[in-house]
Amino acid sequence: MKKKNNKFLLYAVAGLIILLIMLSFVYYYQKYFGQNFKNALLAQNSSNICQPPAGYTEEQWKEHVSHHPDIYAQCLQ
Repeated sequence: MKKKNNKFLLYAVAGLIILLIMLSFVYYYQKYFGQNFKNALLAQNSSNICQPPAGYTEEQWKEHVSHHPDIYAQCLQ
């Protein structure tokens, strides 16, 4: 009977760990690809994406752009 309880406890802990990992992925996705991401895209100057949006200094924007070479390739030249 004790082995059965240990096995149940092991499965419960493993299930909890899997659940926590899944929740962290959902949080990460929402933070970086949810409404915050949409708001950031709306703040961009649509006619010149290399121009810093409101709230960014030139230096901050250049640093940000450098992290996204696939999106801002023309700004890195």
